[in-house]
Amino acid sequence: MTGLIILCLVRIWRSPAAYISVLSYYLLTSGLFLMVLSLVKDADVMSALLTNMTFILVLIIPFICAVSWTPEKSDSFDSLYIGSQFSSLSIGISKWLGAMSVVSAAIASTVVFPLILSLFGSPQWGLIGTTYFGLFLVAAMGTAIGCWASVVSRSSWAGAGITLAIILGLWLAGPIALFLPGLLGQAVTDAALVHRLFSFERGLISLSDVLYFVVMTVIFLGSQITALSGKRLGSL
Repeated sequence: MTGLIILCLVRIWRSPAAYISVLSYYLLTSGLFLMVLSLVKDADVMSALLTNMTFILVLIIPFICAVSWTPEKSDSFDSLYIGSQFSSLSIGISKWLGAMSVVSAAIASTVVFPLILSLFGSPQWGLIGTTYFGLFLVAAMGTAIGCWASVVSRSSWAGAGITLAIILGLWLAGPIALFLPGLLGQAVTDAALVHRLFSFERGLISLSDVLYFVVMTVIFLGSQITALSGKRLGSL
């Protein structure tokens, strides 16, 4: 499995799109960071940035996952996947890790922000830590959704559209829940992505919020692996 992971990492980082994704995220978040900092000039602006940084990440993740699966789609699931010695579990996890490596690099490119904040005072490093922890949880869930969508769709770019629709749906669930009655409204609120970020914005780590992201990630990874197994069996 280690060799397959390395292969997937090499294939995705060989694509210029991986570097474009990282650079795009850095430039967009840098512009946002500098704009907020010029208005606030406070060492504790990271919590205010989390929601916006997450939204930008949500827009980039579908593109990264599409790039991750594009070579395989163009080869009609070539011999690396059909009839190979690798299990569907190994393939699914490897492709997810490949996409996660690009998203993680994009997030890591913003670590300069806290260093700049230290020039304006003493940032709350605990809050900054929970901010980045929240971003990585969103990245894990988003890339799992994206990899599943890329497998079940006819093309990687159709998968990107499905990924964006699902993640934006989870994002918009919060505002929509305000117009829903009783238990239905509460259920939609609990499923809302924005709602699950509140604790990280306050410098807290809520077990229920962490479990939400972990469970969603596992569900979509499992669905991707199941879909891969079905395609491989169907090709025999």
